[in-house]
Amino acid sequence: MAGLTLCGLLLRLYRADSGLWIDEVTSVLDSFRLPLGELISTYSGDNRHPLYSVLAHMAMAVFGESAWTARLPSILFGTASIPALYLLGREMGGSRMGLLAAALLTVSYHHVWFSQNARGYAMLAFFSILATYLLLRGLATRKAGFFVGYALAAGLGSYTHLTMVFLALGQAAVMLWLKLRRGAEDAPRWTDLATAFVGGAALTLLLYAPMLRAILRYFGEPTDMLDVSTPSWAALEILRQMRVGFGTAFAGAAAGLFLAGGAWSLFRRAPVALSLFVAPLAVTLLGAAAARGTMYPRFFFFASGFAVLFVVHGIEWIGGLVSAEPKRRARATAVLFAAIAAASVVSLRWNYRYPKQDFGGAQAFVEEHIRDGETAMVVGVTVRPLQEYLGQPWPDVRSVEDLLSARRQGAVWLVYSFPRYVASSYPGVWSLIESDSTLEARLPGTVGGGDVLVCRFSGLRSEEEPGVSGDGEAAGTGPASDRR
Repeated sequence: MAGLTLCGLLLRLYRADSGLWIDEVTSVLDSFRLPLGELISTYSGDNRHPLYSVLAHMAMAVFGESAWTARLPSILFGTASIPALYLLGREMGGSRMGLLAAALLTVSYHHVWFSQNARGYAMLAFFSILATYLLLRGLATRKAGFFVGYALAAGLGSYTHLTMVFLALGQAAVMLWLKLRRGAEDAPRWTDLATAFVGGAALTLLLYAPMLRAILRYFGEPTDMLDVSTPSWAALEILRQMRVGFGTAFAGAAAGLFLAGGAWSLFRRAPVALSLFVAPLAVTLLGAAAARGTMYPRFFFFASGFAVLFVVHGIEWIGGLVSAEPKRRARATAVLFAAIAAASVVSLRWNYRYPKQDFGGAQAFVEEHIRDGETAMVVGVTVRPLQEYLGQPWPDVRSVEDLLSARRQGAVWLVYSFPRYVASSYPGVWSLIESDSTLEARLPGTVGGGDVLVCRFSGLRSEEEPGVSGDGEAAGTGPASDRR
């Protein structure tokens, strides 16, 4: 375990200084740079992950502002998830099970990616693993200390990201069902349940108290991302990430098969543990739909440790189908595990090959190719990274008329990303990008759909102006919002 943990730390430190993506940039600008008092008392949106922001603020104060210091809390908590998953796996199937799960998490593409993401999701996954382990140990030993530990993990996890509330609600429902089904003798005690879940809720409310009113106001507002961040899009993106995370579509499908086999194996061997894993996923799905209506794959990353345990159980289950003879079964299990682990290791090259989003590369490309009399502009999610973070004084496009006005002065270089968001918020501008520009560069990134693109519009003479779509943008109405 010491060797795996050290290996996990090195994998998460390597290339951790690569370019930040839009959500990380937003976190730096709107959270990490704030004074500590303001940071814990205001809520600017769901990009604010309070506990992570506090820790990143402290890391940047000690080591200076950089990409790797902004990501340092994720790196450390992502690494800590490896021994935490060992404990959870050992609780469910012995030391060998825990070791295999920890080894797979060590080289997991997705876990390394999120451990190098300056947001709270790796911390959330750690607290989810730890809380579930403490709950299972509490059920097994009936020691009050484990339920107190659960309350602390649930409260700190919720202060990291509100999705932890869904995990606690799902697990509380499972515990209540156990209590009502089994009776007083072999069910968890009411005092233990109150300690774990009421204690966790009380700690969450206490931590969020200074910003609670702002949170309620924010989640009461409508969002304009309902048409683009849909459940169907999120499901397709999860499938795409499965393929990326295991190197090939075949390996991703195999991992999906192991996942399903592991769920079936756990259903037969440890139905309570399975319920503690699955119920939070269902509550998260319903809760996200009720809260804002948008859906992103990262909402479910808290269950990454659970998914790894499913895969390991599935490998052992399929190994048992290959042969009932112990030595042959062990060899089959070892081969299957090695294949999945190797596919995950190979996929790590994609994580290290590109930054999450290459705004710096786009800036350098434009500066190298732009000529006198030409204008560089930005639109959508590229505005804040280039203007506020990288300090480029390039004007942003808010309407068709902004773009046309600049083209009357000469050629225009336009930097954009996430085309589906540009098309949703700036339909007229997007129409011109598609019909009247030349794509000059595509800077790849590891964020799904997050390649940074540079296109060039030729200058206009008055008789050459293209038609403008009837979306009102030429009148200066602009987009509804760029919030993601």
